[in-house]
Amino acid sequence: MSFQLTRHNATLGIATLAAVSVAIAGLTAWWKKKQARGRIPSKWKRVGEIMEIYCFPIKSCGVIRLTEGQCTTLGLQNGMLRDRVFMVTDLKNNFVTGRAYPKMTQIRPSINEAIFSLEAPGMLSICIDMKQLTQGKLITAKVWGQPVKAVDCGEEAATWFSRCLLGEETGLRLVYFPSAAPCRPVRQNNAVFETILEEDSGALPDATSFSLLSESSVADLNRRLEKEVTALQFRPNFVVRGTYSPYEEEDWEWIQIGEAVFRNIKPCTRCVFTTVDPYNGQKDPGMQPLKELRSYKLIMDEKLRPFTGESPVMGIHLGLRKHGMVKVGDPVYAGVS
Repeated sequence: MSFQLTRHNATLGIATLAAVSVAIAGLTAWWKKKQARGRIPSKWKRVGEIMEIYCFPIKSCGVIRLTEGQCTTLGLQNGMLRDRVFMVTDLKNNFVTGRAYPKMTQIRPSINEAIFSLEAPGMLSICIDMKQLTQGKLITAKVWGQPVKAVDCGEEAATWFSRCLLGEETGLRLVYFPSAAPCRPVRQNNAVFETILEEDSGALPDATSFSLLSESSVADLNRRLEKEVTALQFRPNFVVRGTYSPYEEEDWEWIQIGEAVFRNIKPCTRCVFTTVDPYNGQKDPGMQPLKELRSYKLIMDEKLRPFTGESPVMGIHLGLRKHGMVKVGDPVYAGVS
């Protein structure tokens, strides 16, 4: 009996050791695979080319089309022009957007060296010296409830935006993000996407510093709509043409454009802002294209659905993993695993 018990224990010990070895081997393989997926690929395939580069210096306001730009941790940059570093706030320093004020898309920015200029229908133009803003007093503004340090752009800009959007002398302010590095943690509804990093939060965007959309995805959506929309309605930084099929960008884990390399962080969830025509600042009365997107582009994954809800997806958010210059016409490559 004693021998049988010892023999049984020995058998159990060998079996346990074998099971542990298998588990360790499995864990090691999983970890190696995870690490490999986190590394920049060594092989790439061409999937299209850059058709448009959009920069939105003021959150929710008009676009500046670029022929080239430097990809930095904070987002696109061309000289002193940077993507989404200005923001309109209410008097409590909470951000306001085109969701509530569609006319924001009619505010047209431009820049000449350090002089940032704004125009809007029915308004005299205004100029802001950006060099002075870098030395301004910091305040605490909020993006989706998250505090960010920003510089108030002064009374002239505040009055201009209040008149333009409210028809009042006061009520809104313009603030500027002066830092060279992101300062916000990942928002809770984005943290479920495991590849996102804190530095992906950029200056003042909703989710990440960069976003991308393919021309073929927009074309497929337009086949379903009575009134066509443009890529600008979705406010991406990069529009890609020449892709093989609509929405294929959602499957690119890694993207290389020019000298820059990006990680596909998450799909872009879409809101009522997509119903605003960027050319006339009017909301579509039929809630298009948001209504149509909801009919076929909702995330159904059980793990993600609580965080995305009824927000359909269109395009992808990117995290920068290698800085560099990008240009219109640059080939776009997807990593090959």
